[in-house]
Amino acid sequence: MNRYEPVDLAKYIVNRCNEEKEPINNFRLQIILYEVQLESIRAYGEPMIAAAFEAWKFGPVIPAAYYRFGTFGTMEINFSFPEAGQAIAPEHKTLIDRTTETIRRLSMYRLWTREKQYHAWEKTFDEGRGFKKEIPEAWIAADAENENEAGLSS
Repeated sequence: MNRYEPVDLAKYIVNRCNEEKEPINNFRLQIILYEVQLESIRAYGEPMIAAAFEAWKFGPVIPAAYYRFGTFGTMEINFSFPEAGQAIAPEHKTLIDRTTETIRRLSMYRLWTREKQYHAWEKTFDEGRGFKKEIPEAWIAADAENENEAGLSS
């Protein structure tokens, strides 16, 4: 399976959201990236993103993607990337699009409570002792497996 660079996937996601007149902020983008990783493991048995997630205070983060869009702060990312998505396989775009649509429609409260179900993040973050520590890929795979039946509906 192709593994994609996180910033490339993030640009594609941001473009899709803006094209559909539902822009997202960086927090929501990070949750979408994590959910894409979970869905990829569920669907294909392996991760789609070629980067490690870290356990930050408000959830799992890929630093390269976070910092790329960090200048927007909590504001919506209203920017266009014409080249985004060209290297992403059509079947992967389908998974990314479905995941993005589901997550972007959740309220901030629902995102926050959903995030609390990420055991890999919670275990790594360890009440702040693991701040900015890499979340083991095996733990992320376990999160995907544990919620395999529920998928994005949980």
